Amino acid sequence: KGYEVNATLDFYSAMPVKLYFTCRADAEKLSELQQAAFIADKVRTAVEIKRFGVEVCVGGNNRIKDTLKGVEALLEYFPAALKKAGANGEGFCPVCGEKLTAGGAHLHTLNSITVTMDDDCAEKTNDIIKEENERFKYAPGNYGKGFLGALIGTLAGAAIAVALFFAGFIAALSSFVAAVLGFYLYGKFGGKRDKNMIIIVALTVVVGMELAVFGIYLVDIAVAGAQNGVSFLEAYRILMAAAEYRNGMILNLVLTFVFSAAGMIEEVIRAARSVKRDGEIK
Repeated sequence: KGYEVNATLDFYSAMPVKLYFTCRADAEKLSELQQAAFIADKVRTAVEIKRFGVEVCVGGNNRIKDTLKGVEALLEYFPAALKKAGANGEGFCPVCGEKLTAGGAHLHTLNSITVTMDDDCAEKTNDIIKEENERFKYAPGNYGKGFLGALIGTLAGAAIAVALFFAGFIAALSSFVAAVLGFYLYGKFGGKRDKNMIIIVALTVVVGMELAVFGIYLVDIAVAGAQNGVSFLEAYRILMAAAEYRNGMILNLVLTFVFSAAGMIEEVIRAARSVKRDGEIK
C-alpha cells in the first residue's frame, strides 16, 4: 500500500506489537493519525512520530487474538490515513521528503529498524545524532531534584502499602504505583533521564517500601509500650525476644522486598528502554 513497514514484537510491553511506517510525517498531524489508528472493541493503540516515520503500538488486553486483529486492521487502512495526512512513503526520503534517486539511496539500519533513505541524509542524520548524544552526555543531571520526585512517588506507594498491611496483605501493587509515580515525577522535577535515574528510583522505591513496613512495627512497639507502661526500648527488647513477633517482622520485611522488586519490574524495563539513545545509522 505504498509504505515500507517494520514490525517488532515486545513481550514485556502492554502493547507488544509495534508497526513502524517509514515516511516523513508532520507533527501537527499527530492527533489526526491517533484518531485514524483508534480501534474499538478490546484493541488499544498508541501513535508516536519517530525520526524516520510513524510508530503505531498495538495491544489487545493481553489476548493475542485481539492484538493480531488490531495489526491486521491497521495494515489494511492506516496507510490511507498517512497519505491523507500528507506523509509520503515509498519512493520518498523520510528525512528530507524529496524523491529518492537511483544509486543515491539505500537501506539503512537504526536500532534494528531498517529504513530506505538518501545516503546524504543518513550521513547528516548521523551527525545530528552524535551532536544530540554529546549534548545529553554533558547536560546537568539534576539528580537531587529527580530524587525528590522519586521520593514523593515512593511515599504515595508507601501509603498504599501501609493500608494494605493493616488489611492483612502485602502486595506488589503498592510498589508498582510507587515505581510509576517515581519515574514520572523524577522527570517532571527535572531529573536527567539516564541510567542513573533507574538506579535512583529503584533504590528509593525498594528502600522506601522496607522503611514503611519497618515503621509500622516501630509504631506497634511504641503503642504496646505505652499501653503497658514501659519505655519504647524496653518494649522493643521484650517483643524482639519473642520469637513469634521477631520472626513475623523479619518475614514481612523479606516479603515486602520480594513484592517491591516484583511490582516494579515492568516499570524498570520500560524506563531502561526509554533512556536508550539512538546509535549510529548503518
